[in-house]
Amino acid sequence: MSDPNKPWQFKAGWKGGPGRKPGTKIISKSLREILESDAVNLEITQVDKAGKKKVQKYDLKVDKNITYALSVALIREGLKGDVRALKEIYDRIDGKAVQAVEIFDCAPDEMENMSQEELKSLRSSIVSKLASQEDEENKTDKTD
Repeated sequence: MSDPNKPWQFKAGWKGGPGRKPGTKIISKSLREILESDAVNLEITQVDKAGKKKVQKYDLKVDKNITYALSVALIREGLKGDVRALKEIYDRIDGKAVQAVEIFDCAPDEMENMSQEELKSLRSSIVSKLASQEDEENKTDKTD
């Protein structure tokens, strides 16, 4: 509930911030519309430091949709050996690789039954393990 004595609080019933102007499109919505279409016509004009204009025209018509065409292009680059394209493909298919770090002395479900003192002790143990791991990493970085 808003307090009338606090002018920085939002008033009851008011929108929670300035937000977007009504009627403006969200860029992700526009991108989705373009990517789902089967044709795109773009004209990009670039001006270099000397004032010379360079116009690039893109008239793209595909059988399915632009997303499909971009996926094919990404796979094509990956097959050529582009490591960034391969990484993007694998990240999209399998999700980004996660490195698991085990720092607990007990299973997470065991923590539910612990007392406050046991939890504090466990926390101290974890903090000291992390600090010692950081010290070891710093030592190996200095020797490399």
